[in-house]
Order: sequence, then structure tokens, then C-alpha cells
Amino acid sequence: MHGRRIWQIGTADRSTAEYANGEDFHHWGLWRRYPTDFPQDVNFVIGESDERTDWNFAHWNWYSQENAWNILFDLNEEPRTMAVLSFGIAVARGHNRKGFGANGKSAELQVWVNDRQTGVISLESTGGDSYRSARQSTRFSVEEVTFDAGLLNTGQNVISLRHSLGNQYAFGEAKGESGSGPGCIMYDAIRLELVSR
Repeated sequence: MHGRRIWQIGTADRSTAEYANGEDFHHWGLWRRYPTDFPQDVNFVIGESDERTDWNFAHWNWYSQENAWNILFDLNEEPRTMAVLSFGIAVARGHNRKGFGANGKSAELQVWVNDRQTGVISLESTGGDSYRSARQSTRFSVEEVTFDAGLLNTGQNVISLRHSLGNQYAFGEAKGESGSGPGCIMYDAIRLELVSR
């Protein structure tokens, strides 16, 4: 813990069971449902959205409309310290058009705060968990992005999570309907904290 928790998505239990499709993960090709389940991608509103329906168990690097999963939240004060965004990573798998992650081994996640990029997380691949119909790996990691809390606004804020190798899903194309599936990141839990003075 780094300070005052502003919000948390998910339960820190090394699994993605609590999210949409998290109890229905064990069959091949589940990623093909993403553009139907999330035609506008993920726009999760803290205090309003439901993890079981509004946050997919896997953040595939294919997207429907925009290469961003957005977390929207309000602050009733202007923070003046540092902020820490912590990620529990249950699964990571890189993937590009040729079937390999960046450097053949990693998934890369960009973190944006109110349309400003504040960090990049390179994740070592945990293996074939995603396309082998799993919701967690034996390899678990915790990653953090620290940024100036002055980037946050009084009122509405948006944190966006984007795959560096994101590709738009297209029905009927080979990448969408066959093969071993896209790369993905499965978040155990995500937490935003403001560092205590």
C-alpha cells in the first residue's frame, strides 16, 4: 500500500474469475466473442459499472473501436502528491500480426492519464495460458506506474490502458476467426492510490 486508495477494480486473488466471461473461460476461441460482448470496447465507470459484466476477463490486443480500455472516475479535490497505479497480472502474452510479441517474448501495455501517456509496462510472457483457455498462470507479477497526481483533475478523469501491438478486430479475417488467438493481458486487480505526504 502506498497511501490513500481511490479505487480498485477486481479482487487480489491471482485470478480473473470475477470479471465478464471469467466463469466461462474454458473453451477455445473465446476471444472471438469480444467484439460482440464489447462493441464499444471497455469503458468502466468507477462506482457505476459492474466487474462481472463491464470488465472482460482478458484484455485482448484486438479491439472493437478504439485501442483503449478506459477507466472513468471522479475526484472531488485536486491532488498535489504522487499517484501509483498498481497492476496484478494473472496472465501476459505478446502477439503481433506474425504471431509473436514484441521481441518475441513480451506484451507491452501503455498507460495514459487524461490523454497523456504516463508509463509503459513490458511484461514477460507467462506462456500459452490465454489461448489454452485459462484465466490465470502459475507466473504472477505486480507492476506499478507512478505519476504526478497533478495530471488528475477535480471532477472527471480517464485512465486508458492500451496495447502497443493493438489491432482492430475484423470479422471474417483470418486473424479474427482462426489461429491461436491474440495476445492479451489478464488483470488480477488494478488499484489507484494517492501517496501520503
